[in-house]
Amino acid sequence: MKKIIFFFLIFMNLCILSFAQEQNVVDVLSKIETYNVSWNTPSFNSKGSMPLGNGDIGINVWAEENGDLMVYISKTDAWSEDVFGNEGILKLGRLRIHFSNNPFKKGLPFLQTLLLTKGEVEIKAGDETIFVWVDANHPVIYVESSSQMANNITIHFESLRSDEVMSLKDTVLKSKLHHDSIFEHQTNDIAWLYQNNNQKTAALKNLKFGAIVTGDGFKNQSPISLVSAKPKNHQIISAICYTGTENDAGQWLAKTQKFIPFLPHLETVKLLHENWWQQFWQRSWIFLDGDKDAELVSKTYNLQRYMYACGSRGEFPAKFNGSLFTMDDTLLMKKNGINVPVPVNGDYRSWGGRYWFQNTRHQFWPMLAAGDFEMMMPFFRLYINQIKLNKEIVKQLYDFDALIFGEQQPFWGGLPNGTDKGPGSYGFHYFSQIMEFSTMMLDYYDYTGDSNFLQKTMIPIANDGLRFYANRFKKDSTGKLIFEPANAMETFWKVKNPSSEIAGYRYVLQRLLELPDYLIKDYEKQWQEYLAIAPDIPIGVKNNKPVILASQTIDAISHNTENPELYPIFPFRLYGLNKPGLAIAMNTFDERNNKRVGCWHHDILSAALLGKVEDAKKELVNICTYSNAIDHKNNDFRFIGFLGPGHDYGPDMDHGGVIMKALQLMVLQEYNREPVLFPCFPSSWNAYFKLRSAGNKTVYATVRNGKIINRKILKN
Repeated sequence: MKKIIFFFLIFMNLCILSFAQEQNVVDVLSKIETYNVSWNTPSFNSKGSMPLGNGDIGINVWAEENGDLMVYISKTDAWSEDVFGNEGILKLGRLRIHFSNNPFKKGLPFLQTLLLTKGEVEIKAGDETIFVWVDANHPVIYVESSSQMANNITIHFESLRSDEVMSLKDTVLKSKLHHDSIFEHQTNDIAWLYQNNNQKTAALKNLKFGAIVTGDGFKNQSPISLVSAKPKNHQIISAICYTGTENDAGQWLAKTQKFIPFLPHLETVKLLHENWWQQFWQRSWIFLDGDKDAELVSKTYNLQRYMYACGSRGEFPAKFNGSLFTMDDTLLMKKNGINVPVPVNGDYRSWGGRYWFQNTRHQFWPMLAAGDFEMMMPFFRLYINQIKLNKEIVKQLYDFDALIFGEQQPFWGGLPNGTDKGPGSYGFHYFSQIMEFSTMMLDYYDYTGDSNFLQKTMIPIANDGLRFYANRFKKDSTGKLIFEPANAMETFWKVKNPSSEIAGYRYVLQRLLELPDYLIKDYEKQWQEYLAIAPDIPIGVKNNKPVILASQTIDAISHNTENPELYPIFPFRLYGLNKPGLAIAMNTFDERNNKRVGCWHHDILSAALLGKVEDAKKELVNICTYSNAIDHKNNDFRFIGFLGPGHDYGPDMDHGGVIMKALQLMVLQEYNREPVLFPCFPSSWNAYFKLRSAGNKTVYATVRNGKIINRKILKN
């Protein structure tokens, strides 16, 4: 039966690919291949690595002149004991794969290429050809080597938590990690795991993660090394990665062994892997030309989409601060009041293992227009799994039934306890996360037509969030709610009627009430009552211009560099092209307090929604080149798709998300659920795109020399 299913899947994939080729997929894939990244010399360290991944497992790959192919291994659910700390999510380990013929030796021909349409790294060096890939459909990493002359390969596992490495930890890090457990009696493979010792936190209890490394014709030299039994011309290495909560290490090993691949099927497995990537690229695209800036933006967009595909199909969303691709580095850290250089490895990431909503969201907004809907599921699942705990906490804190999400929480949820009488803080009195989450889910429904998701998931969450606002705040003499105390994002604490909170409340209600009557009949009356008591967006005057205010608290002290007054434009799209108040929104953008780009700063999204072409173009080029961005630092990453670190840590994933979403809004927006083509696009650039749109549509369009020469809108 397994063989029948297996070959049926092959047949279906080939049918899909054949159909796709009829849709000019070959041309699309050829264009993507122009963005392949190639190097003609080996690298010195992990900062010279290329990324590969299958959405859950990510690896950094690089070659060194001494004949070693290096592979850093990560997984989205490899949580340590201290999720709150800077080593909250760990590497599984590192593999050092040594070739006895040393194809990477200086003076020999060398070419390493990231093949985007296949999700593979190809290295042609000396007489060796090496392919490295992470199977898109199974939890397995493959290294395939072919050479004209037979040679030996040695595989050595390097733990990031060994005695040697742990002894190098500077006390400034205060590491809470412990050693990996090595399986001592293997004969044809290396096996290890990290056992999370946190027995107090239910979400971490019994958590185990690690890998088995094996190969055709390899035998153990030691518990942590394998060697070719004899010199060979063609050799295959596989690493099977698994996270589980088995009771003991033996049970974990037995479960992991079930994923060991049957190598005679490798050719078919690889075909299915490559088909996944080809289908991914044909799902949507944006290609630009016209000048060097347009070509740079186009390449950056597509490399970032690749990065998201590598890390967005796992049990958890990839972290905004490094994704699956954190690297070795030397950082300046305070010790006794003095900045000292401290070496860190891939286990480390600034801003720790918690999910910060403001940062994490940026990875997922672009997936809507890109049609990468399955890649949004880890983000939705992350917060859906927090509902039970968070509702219990809301009940304890406020004595009513409702739901909100925290800004700076671990993956299992929780809420900060910011009392009305207590001091303000970045995360206290800040509630709009649930409104933005609801907005993204509404868009997901609008782009997919998934009414089951809307009724069973989106509406209950949004309704519980709206109930929070309606019960949390008092009313004024006119019967309107007064959102106080409430934060205007992290920037202004405990203010009155912040525009970011009001916009979220109003926008979600308006969107819900626009849904078909049969979907909302049980909620419509209550939502109309909620909207009737909604406070108005605060409007004021700045430099003699009417503008949206961050809040009604005029003398609020700034604690961060966000622009809460822009949130009624994005993500809560109350203002924009073809909408009332456009002039006020434009004034607000022009007079905003913080004019910065890069990292999580997303003013450019408001610029695009307002049709401010020159502002959008300038900022987009800036954040792709770092020339005037917060990220203007030498991060030493050799791979140009690794952005940041900005405010966060590299690779910075929210930076890439802002770039992608901005370009999408520049080429496609909606008005009354109908596509609007090139609403904020420079006339000096040309574009060809295929994107998803509201109303469950797919839109194709081409603009050249300022004229739309082709357009096609299909209902899915």
